[in-house]
Amino acid sequence: VLAPEDAKPPYVSLARISTVPVNHLRGSAGLDQHSVDVGCYSTSYADLLVLRDAVRTCLQSAGSIMETELEDYDSMVRVYHISQHWQIWT
Repeated sequence: VLAPEDAKPPYVSLARISTVPVNHLRGSAGLDQHSVDVGCYSTSYADLLVLRDAVRTCLQSAGSIMETELEDYDSMVRVYHISQHWQIWT
């Protein structure tokens, strides 16, 4: 789910990058591995870190694994951004 153009920070956006079925020697394991990008946005760096920590706690408690995390600041719109790439199984 990507954020609408008029979304006001703070907010979180999700983008599923890929889904791969997990298989074993006898066929399907009945499990899918999803690569998901999570974006956290805020006009305050401190609030951004709180939002990032909440997302991380939630996804890790569900057994997901974060692979990368990148920080950015968009000076044109004055918004801080953290991008996380996750592996999620369902």
